[in-house]
Amino acid sequence: MVSSNTKSFLALIMGAILIAFSPVLIKITGAPGTISVFFRMFFGSLTLLIPFIIVRYKSKNMLLIKEF
Repeated sequence: MVSSNTKSFLALIMGAILIAFSPVLIKITGAPGTISVFFRMFFGSLTLLIPFIIVRYKSKNMLLIKEF
């Protein structure tokens, strides 16, 4: 069984590798810069927005529960 720290470390390494190779993959596809920037911003925003909404929703529910 793989520990939680090992899984986290492997995910970190995989993310670093994917980030390192993304410019190479963009160059190979020949996509224009604006398209590449759009998709980077879109997926980056989703990646940051989803956890923000979840935390915000949980904290709002905790505030409602504490009022009663």
